[in-house]
Amino acid sequence: MNSLLPPRKTCNANYLNHIIEITKFYLPELNDDVLSAFQRKHHLHKSWRRIQIDQAIQILTYISKLNYNGRIGLQVGSQFKPGSFGLLGFACMFCNNLRDAILLNEKFQSLNQQFGVTRLSETKQHAIMSWHSQIPYPANQLICEAALSGYANFGRWLAWNPSLPIELVQFNYSQPGDIKHYQDVFGCEVQFDCKHTAIYFGRDNLNVELQHTNEALRQQIVRLLEIQLQTLQENRTTTFGILEYLGKTIGNSKPTLAHAAEFLQLSERSLKRKLAQESTSFSTILSDQRKTLAHFYLSDTDIALADVAIILGFVDQSAFTRAFKSWYKQTPAAFRRKQESPRNQTLEIVP
Repeated sequence: MNSLLPPRKTCNANYLNHIIEITKFYLPELNDDVLSAFQRKHHLHKSWRRIQIDQAIQILTYISKLNYNGRIGLQVGSQFKPGSFGLLGFACMFCNNLRDAILLNEKFQSLNQQFGVTRLSETKQHAIMSWHSQIPYPANQLICEAALSGYANFGRWLAWNPSLPIELVQFNYSQPGDIKHYQDVFGCEVQFDCKHTAIYFGRDNLNVELQHTNEALRQQIVRLLEIQLQTLQENRTTTFGILEYLGKTIGNSKPTLAHAAEFLQLSERSLKRKLAQESTSFSTILSDQRKTLAHFYLSDTDIALADVAIILGFVDQSAFTRAFKSWYKQTPAAFRRKQESPRNQTLEIVP
């Protein structure tokens, strides 16, 4: 089984936990302790954790064998909401239109799962979202169904249109008996034994304006996602956990090492040691996050400097100013004036 997969593929604990919780909800008569035992063993309540794909495949295969009604994958996808995808879900929600949201998911989807990849293609009339699975049967069937059902449900939710039309759905495996529940979910023709697993809808729907569009918030979240993606690619799992903690903390309370250790369920000493093994520290990660967000708030918003200081968790504006000068060699006020100058309308990219 492992030989089918590239090394060190993982999925997000929150994403996998969602699948298990939906399974338990729709199949309560199972009274099965295996799912709960897996959740406890792999600490799936810790949303920042990464689960090895081979371990995830074992539990997905187990669910697939229990899935005697043939609907769990579709039901899992039908329950996808922004929170199911973490920060990425909310970034998609704040996009301008469906095309932007789909492409954003395409870029950052590995933060949630590495079971497969989504690709968007377009013809003159159709938009085609194809799913390319990287896991074996029968877990493959469950994930394919969840992916396409999720595309349909989440896309309709984003567009605020529960009847957004889908024209065709295709799966690359054999028809599993009665397909009425597939047609009920997608509201269109469903084909099996196809070359690809894909969902087809009118190309014009890609330009549907989303109801929750917010470019400033989208940009802020994307900056955090880019840092998370780089961290994931470098396999720095503890750093990834700290980034998850900071994403939930900055703007709500002051981030501290003690609180971060509690969030990750580690002692402060263990947390320091693990971060040192990844050639970083809590203070370094916090400073980098503050630097990135400070650049955003001063470039793309009109939030008062005193309020930016509070959002970023500084004790006062003077402390924020000192930190900002160490990052950018100028005061926050001078930086903002420069960004507002007609000669500097293009956003500066700061490493």
